[in-house]
Amino acid sequence: MISNKLTLGFLVAAILEFCLLFLWIRHTVNPYNNNDIELYVVYHKPAKLYRSDIIIPIQAGRALNKDKYKRFFSQMIGDDTGDNISMLNDRYSELTALYWIWKNSKAKYIGLMHYRRFLNLYNRTEVQSFEDFGLTRENVEKIMADADVVTAQYSGLNIGDNIYEHYLHNHYSEDLYVVVRCIVKRYPKMAADLYRFLLKDSYVPFNMFIARKQVIDEYCKWLFDVLLAADGDIDFPHGLYDSSQKMSEMSLTYQRRAPGFIAERLFTFWMEEYEDKYRYKRFPQVFYEQGWDEGQ
Repeated sequence: MISNKLTLGFLVAAILEFCLLFLWIRHTVNPYNNNDIELYVVYHKPAKLYRSDIIIPIQAGRALNKDKYKRFFSQMIGDDTGDNISMLNDRYSELTALYWIWKNSKAKYIGLMHYRRFLNLYNRTEVQSFEDFGLTRENVEKIMADADVVTAQYSGLNIGDNIYEHYLHNHYSEDLYVVVRCIVKRYPKMAADLYRFLLKDSYVPFNMFIARKQVIDEYCKWLFDVLLAADGDIDFPHGLYDSSQKMSEMSLTYQRRAPGFIAERLFTFWMEEYEDKYRYKRFPQVFYEQGWDEGQ
């Protein structure tokens, strides 16, 4: 009798331990995974914390910064669980969060914004508070009822610039060459359209969107296939390519984020490639920076 009770006790304890482990893993990977709408706001430093039933803050590059601003980042999930590329954040910026979202979110609608850049879904010219952006469940459902992708509006470039020249004026040319060569090699049917796209005078910046999961799956499969394949051919420091470009140490750090900068252009290119397949809506993007409340 005692032996049977001990066996039952061990069995119950094992079941409880398994359940607790399952719940911990589920929370660690994505505590919001029952949501049908998930709008992720990416952070890499303390700022105003935004959170709601559909807005999810996420730390990009947690694998590289586990101990930095620990109290602030403990309030959100990180991009270093499950299938992830968090260790590449110093070069991929918000794309490490995008990769994590692609691999780990099961939501019907997925969004990506930044801690100080948001889509203005109410399209209001006067913005007084975060509530003026229209990032609510009701409004997102209304907008997505007849759309597959929501992005920011096109941004014009400097006079005389096209996308190719604009990138060369602000970043290292070789990085773009490497990625273009990779696309031409891996997706030759896109080559002609890509060359035409690089001569356009506007694109959609900042890697921000709200889209159906199917769209994000297709886009991210293509994007990361290209970037991760090209990454091995991007060398550092960039001064090896053009000694006439005198870069400070800070600039070199900034230019290491080439995959993120290039992805802003590739996002627009890919969406235009599939403009007949998906329904698009565009809204203003707004820069809205609020400082970190130490009481958070």
